[in-house]
Amino acid sequence: MRGKKKKSYAEKRRTPLSDADGTHHAAEVQANLLPHVYPHIPGFDIAAQYLPAKEVGGDFFDWQEVCPGLWGFTLGDVMG
Repeated sequence: MRGKKKKSYAEKRRTPLSDADGTHHAAEVQANLLPHVYPHIPGFDIAAQYLPAKEVGGDFFDWQEVCPGLWGFTLGDVMG
């Protein structure tokens, strides 16, 4: 009995992200873009939680210390 034919690179690229492997990979990439360490800012408690409605969402957040004591917070939302 013959095994399944492997997809070529071009065929894989045409596969929509709705397939399980592509969606999982996209969710993993997105999770790695989000911060995993929270800043310590005197006088503030910082917390974040990301729960997409589907396996991959269109939201993004990040923070960075622009200079000592000055923080920038970035929030993004994509839909459509």
